[in-house]
Amino acid sequence: MAEECNDKSQGKLNFYYGAPLVLFVTYDKTACWTNPQNGEGNGQTDATIVATHMMLEAASLDLGTVWISYFDKAKARELLCLPEISGEDFKMDAKTCLQKLQYVGVLSFATVDEHGNPQVRNISAIHYELDAIYFFTARGKDFCRELLSDGRVQILGYTKYKEMIRLSAKAVPVRQENQMRWIDTIFSEQPYLSNVYPGDTRSIGIVFEIRDAEIEYFHLGVHPIFREDYVIGNQKIAPKGYEITDACISCEKCTRNCPQSCIEKGRPFVIQQEHYLHCGNCHEHCPVKAIRKRV
Repeated sequence: MAEECNDKSQGKLNFYYGAPLVLFVTYDKTACWTNPQNGEGNGQTDATIVATHMMLEAASLDLGTVWISYFDKAKARELLCLPEISGEDFKMDAKTCLQKLQYVGVLSFATVDEHGNPQVRNISAIHYELDAIYFFTARGKDFCRELLSDGRVQILGYTKYKEMIRLSAKAVPVRQENQMRWIDTIFSEQPYLSNVYPGDTRSIGIVFEIRDAEIEYFHLGVHPIFREDYVIGNQKIAPKGYEITDACISCEKCTRNCPQSCIEKGRPFVIQQEHYLHCGNCHEHCPVKAIRKRV
């Protein structure tokens, strides 16, 4: 990873001087303290303090360190799967969500069986493209029958940073002439599968693909929380949560009862959907029922 972050525009430059360990120190602009005197975030200063203490600790252990700020930052952001954040705006997109799911590794797949009962499986036999997901199962499994019968599936991943990524889609089998190519690709990326299906027994497998999907990103690790919907392919975004109608009387009960303080005053008041929990507390406290579900 460190070698890939070299600034290639300056020729061959080993920016990390052959160190056996490279640490990237980052900070979240949406969560760091903001100086009330000038409105500027203190993240860079705090990250610098952290890095300095790390170097001092290393020195106490007779280890050498070097501070580097000259590298390909865009490449580092891509490899570390960090979102592009500018000012107070948290930015995310479908591509980054898929990258984060890949880093999670084991995802929960939810389907419905022939009796209408929910079924959930944890799956890691997955290959990721920039705009698609391919996953492997066996033709004799109930999971396969459910997908062939209906196709609808929800996929959920949860990162250690309190990010929930939910993908809603319809999975379809890869064309028969391409099945073995995708099976071999997934097996090469997930070597443990050769132990589960040794030799030619992998031929019992089937690969499904998802090219059209709605992605919901929900970040609980920042304040206010951040959520947004994206699509890959030709999928459409289904409205969620609540909205305030023209029946609003500006009594402010909704703002006082919003856990994330994400309702702006106006005529009518407006819910900031990107920070909204969808908890319905404003809806329950509105005395004139001016808040309704979005459709």
